[in-house]
Amino acid sequence: MPNIGFFSEHIVLIFFLYGLAFFSMGLAVWLESGRASQLEFARALGPLAGFGVTHGVHEWLEMFQKMAEQSATGHLPALWFEAARVLLLVFSFWLLVSFGACLLRRQRGAVPRICPVAAMLTLLWAVSVAFVYLWLRPSPLEWLAMGDVLSRYVIAMPGGVIACLALVRQQQLLRERGMERFGRDLLWAAIAFFWYGVVGQA
Repeated sequence: MPNIGFFSEHIVLIFFLYGLAFFSMGLAVWLESGRASQLEFARALGPLAGFGVTHGVHEWLEMFQKMAEQSATGHLPALWFEAARVLLLVFSFWLLVSFGACLLRRQRGAVPRICPVAAMLTLLWAVSVAFVYLWLRPSPLEWLAMGDVLSRYVIAMPGGVIACLALVRQQQLLRERGMERFGRDLLWAAIAFFWYGVVGQA
């Protein structure tokens, strides 16, 4: 088992690489989505690209927070900075849900302009955050930390599962069209999203 101290000592580097992975994925997906394609999958890649870019930026914001905490002054993040970080995190998860849910609708022949599932989960998060504040009356920074945690359970975990289901369904469609190689790639991507959404967030 790896030493927990190793991760604590290199947490800034870990956040940098984590953010870089998501940001690079977002850029790569965005470039691919710009290609002309008749596949509904290609037309649904916009939210996935947005998720990668915004989530990568969020991880870098957390990296800067860790750097400030490890400085000689032990600087804590300003309230506005922490609020912006949490909202960016929620927005990235909203994009993830939008990708999965809208792709599922496209596979059934619908062409959604907005994603009701993403809107519903985001509203549920907002209600949960308001309820926690009224019930516990935490300090502003504690409340934002709770909002961070709730966004992972209320939006990110369902989002990872929905994206996984959408990619599994897309893999089946590609296999029916004789595109088995691309189908296998999507299956690995589906497993990665399930792991990210369920295991990673839990």
